Amino acid sequence: MINRSTIKDIAKIAGVSDSTVSRALSDYPHVNEEKRKKIRQIAEELGYYPNIHAKNLRVQKSQDIGLIIPEIQNPFYAYVTRGIEDYANINGYNLLLCNSDFDPVKEAKYLDLLLSKQIGGLIIFPTMLITKKVPTLKKRSIPFVFVDFPAYNLHVNCIYADQQYGAYIAVKYLIERGHQNIVYYNYEKGFVPPGEQMERGYRQALKEFKIKYRKNLVFTLKKTDKKTLYETTYQLLSKKKALGYTAIICVGDIFALSIYEIAPTLGIKIPENLSVIGYDDTFICPFLNPPLTSVNQPQYELGKQVFELLLREINDPLNWQYQTIRLIPWISERKSVCDITI
Repeated sequence: MINRSTIKDIAKIAGVSDSTVSRALSDYPHVNEEKRKKIRQIAEELGYYPNIHAKNLRVQKSQDIGLIIPEIQNPFYAYVTRGIEDYANINGYNLLLCNSDFDPVKEAKYLDLLLSKQIGGLIIFPTMLITKKVPTLKKRSIPFVFVDFPAYNLHVNCIYADQQYGAYIAVKYLIERGHQNIVYYNYEKGFVPPGEQMERGYRQALKEFKIKYRKNLVFTLKKTDKKTLYETTYQLLSKKKALGYTAIICVGDIFALSIYEIAPTLGIKIPENLSVIGYDDTFICPFLNPPLTSVNQPQYELGKQVFELLLREINDPLNWQYQTIRLIPWISERKSVCDITI
């Protein structure tokens, strides 16, 4: 068992009361400066650190915020997490990070774990199955926000960049440059909310331009590990001639990266033989050859607004009305799309 030093230990060595130690370590103004320095030095020598959990129980408020994200290696989620963390720290909150791997079982396990820790709030990038947990979250009266999830009819806080619109403008961009056989490269249906939203935008643009929807031009990834991604991308690119497609819109820049790496092994040149549009406009886009055109989501700003939304409910829980915030994506144009009308 770890023998943790306590305020009583510090008080005994310093020859002062427990309350004096507590005030000195909490920067209470009415403590002699020389005594404060002595107490802090003793605390440091003993390796003392405050029991935050016990403090939270006393004041009935936790400064810990749980965050469940689906893929920490994906630059999009990393940037959003950075925005959340920065604004959590500015406001005196700590972030407890869990990575679900888009797995509903892991998501549920981490959700139960966080709820057992007396957290002050929750931020979740959910799988589609999160809807089953909404009644539990509401019963616990813990402020929470769903991110990247337009939570229709659930009456919860949610904030999202409109993926349906993002996919729509990407497909429209390709069609206006002469492409009609366009692949949509996505996660497996029912996996994550953004994928389904983007497919709606993909279909919307095809319909608007009177282009027939072809089921065999929708490719899906069944697992999120790198090996499966690259195997699926290889299968997709191997069928280029048979399917006759000229362009691909990806659900994320990581998908586009796999295309860039595998295409040369099959003699496919970007954009001469294949136009590619990514999604999220992460830091990798300008450094690819050619630089990748991608749908931009305001990643850091999204993280900031997520935490601000959560904080507003934390600070005013009794008068809170659930809010939905929609952010508008745009295209960051680079060199990965060829105009075949010329």
